[in-house]
Amino acid sequence: MKKTFTLLFVFLFTMMFQIKGQKDSTAALEKIPQYIPPPPKPGSSAYKSSAEPQFSCSEEYERVWELYKNKNYDKSLSLIDKVLKRCDLQAAYYEMKGYILIKMARTKEVIKTATEGLAISPTDASLLDMRGSSYYFDFQPEKALLDFREMLKYDKGNARYYNNYLKLLNEMRKDSEMISVFNTFLTEKKKGVDFKDKRFLGEVYFYTSLAFQRQNDTKRGVELLDEALKLSPDGKSYLNNRGLFLQELGQSDKALTDFNKLIKIDPELAQSYIHRASVFQDLKQFDNSRKDYLKALALGTGANEVYAELANVYLKMNDYENARRNFEIFLTKNVQNPSAYSNYAFALFDMNDQKKSLENFEKAYALENNEIDTLVGLTVLYKLTGNDKRSEEIKKEIAAKTEYKADKKLLKTLEKSHYFYTDKFKTEWENVF
Repeated sequence: MKKTFTLLFVFLFTMMFQIKGQKDSTAALEKIPQYIPPPPKPGSSAYKSSAEPQFSCSEEYERVWELYKNKNYDKSLSLIDKVLKRCDLQAAYYEMKGYILIKMARTKEVIKTATEGLAISPTDASLLDMRGSSYYFDFQPEKALLDFREMLKYDKGNARYYNNYLKLLNEMRKDSEMISVFNTFLTEKKKGVDFKDKRFLGEVYFYTSLAFQRQNDTKRGVELLDEALKLSPDGKSYLNNRGLFLQELGQSDKALTDFNKLIKIDPELAQSYIHRASVFQDLKQFDNSRKDYLKALALGTGANEVYAELANVYLKMNDYENARRNFEIFLTKNVQNPSAYSNYAFALFDMNDQKKSLENFEKAYALENNEIDTLVGLTVLYKLTGNDKRSEEIKKEIAAKTEYKADKKLLKTLEKSHYFYTDKFKTEWENVF
């Protein structure tokens, strides 16, 4: 049976909550992309007009700024429109108008305003970032991507730009481009660039770590999260993902250290207990694992898969009644999950309920007829219930539908990966041959 159902959680402070044998094993605590910081205070030459007396346009811009700071967005919008009519057209004025429209949640108008500003100053990275971010929120990722690519051509020294760009690439799963953008960042860092918006530097390492993990270089992912944690030692998303990556690398003790720290920082986050419970399973500390899953449920986790995980733990503790109860809770909420039926069937087998065990293996088979775990279970249960012909047919299906060979050593091979079998089942498997 499967050792675990919930391999990984990806949460916002999201998650890609995964069940059963998934390849994308990151727990990507994916954050909402950062929009635009507050507009720069007026007063520099960038905000002066040559068509009108300087004090006139500057004075009006100051008034716009004050209204903006005081959250009087309607009046500030009206006034910035007057500035745009009276004064020389400058990108800075369009940028100010864009900030106001952002506060008013008028995304399409932000796009239009930024486009007008870019017509005057096509290499303005700030306006490209503004429009790209607005395209993102307007569900136009391809257009956002074009703007972010242009943006980085003209300004490679702002950590926020890298963050927004990498965030989008991560959602689009463009790993090669993510790594390329990160290499650009490293090149600038080696040059001694003093990055603007330094608070986003950790995110640059964070997002790129996801790309490396997906490209099967989890070790490099850990190294990047190490860098992120140097910048923000209590970064919850960084600790969470490093713990998961370390667990993936088989470094359960180190993973446990990260989850212990994460729980100390935020003891009310159910997700952390779920992750630590999984590590406890790896360490064969089943009672600690049980306690953590129960704690996650007490905290109100909405992850139904916790019941399946808890059932697996009870099964390993030979507490069959609690295993049965938790499997049944899970199955009432996940009627289309073949792995759940299969694992429940193994529990029923250990409880000597061969009839119901076979019924659940058959339900799993009906949903997914090429899962090795289910085929193994059916081979044994058909044999035990007197259907030797069907047992032999399933053995042939193992060879035809999977990469495995149906022989006495099969369970030992499976246990080297993501499977676990009781001694009782192992004995019955060997009796098939």
